[in-house]
Amino acid sequence: LTYGTLKKSFHNHHLLLNASFVCRARTKEPVFQMIQLQSRSKKGVYCPGAVPGSSHIVGEVYSTDDEGLAILDKLEEQNIRYTRELIEIQTYSVDPAAKSTPTAAWMYMHTLPDEAKFPDTQVDFNEQTNSYDWRDVSA
Repeated sequence: LTYGTLKKSFHNHHLLLNASFVCRARTKEPVFQMIQLQSRSKKGVYCPGAVPGSSHIVGEVYSTDDEGLAILDKLEEQNIRYTRELIEIQTYSVDPAAKSTPTAAWMYMHTLPDEAKFPDTQVDFNEQTNSYDWRDVSA
């Protein structure tokens, strides 16, 4: 479940060129919170992080192979800044070309609780749906 800079129209989406869009979705259980962090690679650019909490995270699901996952693991600093975890999801709209409706997806969880957090200028929280969504403020 991509929830930040890998989503369509964001600056890391090009890393998913060999992946196939499956659907928009949200986490099935409300056990997350979205925080905003400074990008390590681009000064002045922010990125989101999912941490334990009491809400849903909204994002996009893509299908990729092991090579694609290795590229994403490198970007997300797997086992350093983030860990990739398999989570249950609820789908919003599934691509008609998709072979099946997914019920689980990989999602990166932020692992550095002491890292500086920034004002959540790009984090949208919908109280009605108890969901966080990352938005593009560059447009």
